[in-house]
Amino acid sequence: MTRRRLTFGYAVVAVALAAGLLFLDGAGVFIYFSYVPVAVLVLAVVLGGVFAAGKVARLRRIDVMIFGVMTLLLAAVALACPFLPTSQRKAFFLAATSLKPGMSSGEARRRMAAFPFFESEPNSVTFLNRSDRDTVDVVVVDLTSDGAKVADVAYSPD
Repeated sequence: MTRRRLTFGYAVVAVALAAGLLFLDGAGVFIYFSYVPVAVLVLAVVLGGVFAAGKVARLRRIDVMIFGVMTLLLAAVALACPFLPTSQRKAFFLAATSLKPGMSSGEARRRMAAFPFFESEPNSVTFLNRSDRDTVDVVVVDLTSDGAKVADVAYSPD
């Protein structure tokens, strides 16, 4: 395999993988699973690229730069993917998982302000997110008896 084909192939794989990760993240796939498979896959591709670069002993400077840029692109996407609100559903997930017991009820309501809610019981607030016709994510926030602090948070995707 020539140097040019190796470099071009690695660049194509890196860009396709980054785009695929962002697409799957926007579709909400990683809400059900964790981001560990993302890290493992990116690590495998990066190590594959380093191995491929080592196989071709005499890479030109531009080839080394392309390998470096693609490796940084993959690492940036993999590190940023868990924190990017790539869809409305992911924004709801990020807001819901940021709610912690002990925070003030006002802060919890501010973080979830973009989503409809109703009070099902005197000290319980339910936030809803309907990302499509068949998908409704719910987070139930139980408040303390005086209603000032969050006592418990229960998130249920779909």
